[in-house]
Parts: sequence; C-alpha cells; structure tokens
Amino acid sequence: MKIKKRRIPILPILFLVVVLAGVGFPRLILTQGTVLNDCCRVKHKITLKGIGVGGTPGNIEEGAIVRSSQPGSFCDLNHDGIQDVTSAIFEEWASICLLDTIMTVTDWAFYFLTAISVAMIIYGGFVLVTSSGNPGRAETGRKVLEYVVVGLAVALLAKLVPGVVRFILGM
Repeated sequence: MKIKKRRIPILPILFLVVVLAGVGFPRLILTQGTVLNDCCRVKHKITLKGIGVGGTPGNIEEGAIVRSSQPGSFCDLNHDGIQDVTSAIFEEWASICLLDTIMTVTDWAFYFLTAISVAMIIYGGFVLVTSSGNPGRAETGRKVLEYVVVGLAVALLAKLVPGVVRFILGM
C-alpha cells in the first residue's frame, strides 16, 4: 500500500498570516494607552423588543449614539476629550453595537457578492452566446451561470445573519 503525500498550500497560508499580522498588529500598537469608549454610533435603524429602558421595546434611529448605562461610562467618538451627547442609554449597549457591526459587515458582503454575481452573469452569458456550437464552451458558460445562482444564494444568506444574531441575543 502506497501512502499518498498531501500537499499543504504554504504560500496562501503564509500570505494570509502576513496580511492579518500587517492589519492587526499596528492596530494593537496604536490603541495602547487610549481609553476605550463605552458607546458607538449606530449606522442602521434597529428595532428592539424588550431591551429598552426598563425592558420596554424601543427604536434606535440611524446615526444615534448608544452609550452604556453604567455610572462613569465615557463616550468620546471624535477623540476631542469631551464627552459626546448620546441619543440612547442602554445596559445592553454592547449587544446593540455588535448587532450594528454585524449588519454593516453583512451589508458589505451582500453588495460585494451581488456585484461579483452581475459581472459573472455578463461573463457567463458572453461565453454561452459566443460558444458557436462548441459544446465545451457552452458547458463552461452554463456552469458559470450555475455558480452565479449559488453566489446569489450566499449573498441572500448573508442578509439573514443579523436576524439570526438578533434571535440568539433575544432582541
């Protein structure tokens, strides 16, 4: 019995490590000695169920600054040393900021995947139309269009992630 050697893709792994280190380490160094904010600016309208003041439902409008309800919490988003005026004060402010961040990331993933899908539809359609009876090129065009459908399904699933997170957090 001959044992087959498995090749490990070292270059892509090394590239990923270098990129992540290049992005992450300067951020760690720059944040040394800074005071972390107990707040965030919300980029989406968020409707809350049972998380508002006193457990009552509430709405957080786009652009609102959400702050911790703990005494002594500090909010300075523009780094001028002056406490910012906040729109809403919540005990669960970190969950709201996390949900807003997830919504922002999934929005960008959706936009990116949709743009790539449009480009691939154009490419797949072009290959299919210009195949001139060549079954190999026609099959390639058809497969590209099949992968576009999968990509659009993944893009739509990305839009569902905030709803799942909201369900898990009980919001």
